[in-house]
Amino acid sequence: MSTDPASASDDVAGAAYREAHAASEGDEMAQQMTDSVDAEERAREQAMGEVSDVLTNLDYALERARKALERIRKSGAHPNAEAATKDLVDALQAERKRFVQQTYFSVPNKTRMF
Repeated sequence: MSTDPASASDDVAGAAYREAHAASEGDEMAQQMTDSVDAEERAREQAMGEVSDVLTNLDYALERARKALERIRKSGAHPNAEAATKDLVDALQAERKRFVQQTYFSVPNKTRMF
């Protein structure tokens, strides 16, 4: 290394350039990671929006089936319709519970076993 003042300033400038360049590369990598996380978060939010829409429809169908069962029971006219509607209410309740547990309360990235 030279003791020449001009050479020393070149070394300092070179070191500053390398440091700034390394920082900008780190910033780019950090930005790419942030973009990746943002994209994952957007995808997750979109998926959960879809789940919410499905649950809304399930809740509506379940409420409608309960009202139908109540009206069928009051009329007493058709025991098979009552039994089928009761089975439907039970099945909708079970499927809604399963869907909620597998979407909202599941362990992420865990393989489901059937």
